Amino acid sequence: MIRAELPDEQKATLDQIKRLIGIHAGGARVYVPAHKKRSHLETIAAAGDQATAEQLAKILGVSVRRAQQLKRLR
Repeated sequence: MIRAELPDEQKATLDQIKRLIGIHAGGARVYVPAHKKRSHLETIAAAGDQATAEQLAKILGVSVRRAQQLKRLR
């Protein structure tokens, strides 16, 4: 539906819109998969290597153990 409404936009822009809708409305009336894992990995990449697991856990809203797991996946 997004691609139909905005045919001139680049694929990266449309994917970002889809991801943001998924984050804010995932599971609500509008069904768009949230892609939590991808979003978390992008947030970790943006935070940089200096961020500790505790800091990342607080930012992502996950446990410290899950933040450590995601950090290793990056």
